[in-house]
Amino acid sequence: MADKSLGAPCALNVRTVSAFADQLLADITNFSSVELDLTECEELDLAALQAISAARIHAADTGKTLSLSQPAHGALRSVLDRAGFTTDPSPADVDFWFHGESPQ
Repeated sequence: MADKSLGAPCALNVRTVSAFADQLLADITNFSSVELDLTECEELDLAALQAISAARIHAADTGKTLSLSQPAHGALRSVLDRAGFTTDPSPADVDFWFHGESPQ
């Protein structure tokens, strides 16, 4: 169980990602583990993936944990596919994005 759960807005894209990224980084700073809930997020773009990936690296670098509330599906899975994240993912990427289940 994460110390903090953070829900994403319905649209997480280049226009909205800055405020979300600021909140995500603040939560990582203030809590030892943060669970990211993207279930309400219907629109994501590469800016969203960049922000989440940067937050993931920041969490690891500071001894914190960032996780997803559920494996990537829907809009998130679609943008991961388009961005090439599912082509040859590392074991760490499979664990983070897909909860250990290799993307098919």
